Amino acid sequence: MKKTMKALVIKGIRDISLNEVPIPEPKIDEALIKVEAASICHTDFVVIEGEHNMAKYPCIPGHEFSGVVKKTGDAVWHIKPGDRITALAYSYCGVCKACRRGMQSGCEIGIAIPFHYDGAFAQYVKVPAISVYKIPEDMSFEDAAIVEPAANGLSAVDRAQIFPGDNVLVAGPGPIGLLATQFAALKNPNKLIVSGTRDERLNVAKKLGATNTINIRNENTEKKIDEITGGRGIDAMLYCGGGQEVWDLAEKKLNCFGRFIIEALPSKVESKFAV
Repeated sequence: MKKTMKALVIKGIRDISLNEVPIPEPKIDEALIKVEAASICHTDFVVIEGEHNMAKYPCIPGHEFSGVVKKTGDAVWHIKPGDRITALAYSYCGVCKACRRGMQSGCEIGIAIPFHYDGAFAQYVKVPAISVYKIPEDMSFEDAAIVEPAANGLSAVDRAQIFPGDNVLVAGPGPIGLLATQFAALKNPNKLIVSGTRDERLNVAKKLGATNTINIRNENTEKKIDEITGGRGIDAMLYCGGGQEVWDLAEKKLNCFGRFIIEALPSKVESKFAV
């Protein structure tokens, strides 16, 4: 096996180039993966622009990926060379309070790509083996590469506790919002509304299960919600993108005991619901 590989390296703010770098060697609890497919996340652009406070340079981005196990450390038992896999964007200890409650994303040590490990915009990537999962033989590597963002959409829907007959609003028809729309549709809501600013994305939302869409640029969102729901309002709102207007809308249209799920954060927006 050769010693070097090609990788997309971010050397500093807006300084990115294709370089030849050493192929990483997995430690006792790690796995080396030959990358077959990798998708682009908004976070990758945030790191390139220098807007993420955890970013350290140089680094290799790419946390949504799939591939084939090339090598494993001696303590790894659940995967082996040749296995087709995808992986989480982060790793976890498995023993802290959050991990023991099944909330691994809140792990006290919180290891994540590309902040602690280099990512998959390279020919090979090294990751903690605990974050690696085998995929079915009939799943394409391209589909497997979006398992991680799909999990974000699924988590938002699960936390919303959507009941059949609920009125649901997904704010922001980006990749996560559109994935969440598909999962929300499986809960049999009364109305599944997707709001955003781009008609082309709202049209995709309709194909994926949305009963109604609202273009907030040319429609009165509050009046439209009243019209769609017959004045009943929203039982579950999934914040997958947008700005202050979404937070304000939640105050006005979210029902008593309604659920407001935060999947995204405002970008450079002053919010009275600061998080």
